[in-house]
Amino acid sequence: MKLTFVIDSLAMGGAQKHVRQMALGLAARGHQVQVISLNDVCHAAMVEPLVAAGIPVTVMGRRAMLCGVGLIRLWKRLRSDRPDLLITVLFASTIAGRIAATLAGKGIRIVTCVQARNINYRWWQFALLRLTSRATARFFFNSRSAMPFALKHEGARAELSHYVANGVEIPTSGSGEPRRTWSDVGLHFQPHHEVIVTIGRLDPQKGYGCLLRAFRHVLGQREQARLLVIGAGPEAPRLRALAEELGVAEKVIFAGERADGPLLASLARLYVQPSLFEGTPNALMEAMAAGVPVVATAVDGVPEIVTHGVSGWLVPPNEPAALAEAVLGALRDTQEAETVGRRGRELMLKQFDAATMISRYEAQFLEFHDAVPAAGVAEKE
Repeated sequence: MKLTFVIDSLAMGGAQKHVRQMALGLAARGHQVQVISLNDVCHAAMVEPLVAAGIPVTVMGRRAMLCGVGLIRLWKRLRSDRPDLLITVLFASTIAGRIAATLAGKGIRIVTCVQARNINYRWWQFALLRLTSRATARFFFNSRSAMPFALKHEGARAELSHYVANGVEIPTSGSGEPRRTWSDVGLHFQPHHEVIVTIGRLDPQKGYGCLLRAFRHVLGQREQARLLVIGAGPEAPRLRALAEELGVAEKVIFAGERADGPLLASLARLYVQPSLFEGTPNALMEAMAAGVPVVATAVDGVPEIVTHGVSGWLVPPNEPAALAEAVLGALRDTQEAETVGRRGRELMLKQFDAATMISRYEAQFLEFHDAVPAAGVAEKE
């Protein structure tokens, strides 16, 4: 199959990791794959593996998209390349991809990947999604919880919707290589420090304000605790100021955007995901795959991968006291934490590895490619 992925940007993020995984995995199975980024924000960790695998990467550029030139270029590219499937990820790429593919004419079938319950979208975004939704012939969700919301607000249709869980690369264990240390990655935590790691874009969605407030409670009982926040985003100045206000700034490291997030998570005593809404977060799954115990908010797709007290601990969103209590419990009972971490890794191995995810998508794409268009979905003229 000829597959074209279109995504808003190739910045460091969960959706971008998902596209990178998919593109690399499907190309390795013999499919002809290309990736188009609408925005010129591109991280080397996202782009370089694609280029090294011989996957063409095209960047349209934000200014070109805003003035309409980028949409014309996208339309011309699709009309010239004629991919069998156009796979759109995130809001801007979904709208632009639907318009460009429709204008390009007959033969290009559109797949929309919904990454989360998008409660942060504005009314005009929902309006555009509903207005263009008939162009999409298949909808894929990485969490079951996102489906009802997209059916109601985004124009998705139940009969065309499919669930495929995210997958992660499972790090090997017992390879004989020496275990990495914090000094190896340029971070100088001491052996007695209880390092808590969180990874994600510094955005209100991720609930980092709640985490900082919870961490103040944790420090009251675990002076050796340290918090490592990995990621960049618009909330960075506010979060740094909040850490100062709470009196925890000396015990919190804002490490910025790093490509070695999974390695850093694997070195942690505990991983925390304090999000207000989510799909199935890759960073959380990567920590579990490394055998690190996790505490997460019970939102959207998270309970689909974390069972409370079995493969991690779940707490209500935006409740610092509950989050602090769960973190303290995990830090106090090291034996239980190790057991939970081991169970989380076993779950990732059995159900959520990247190869299984790619196989499921490939099977769905092949079936869709060979199928007669579904009722109510017209081939483009």
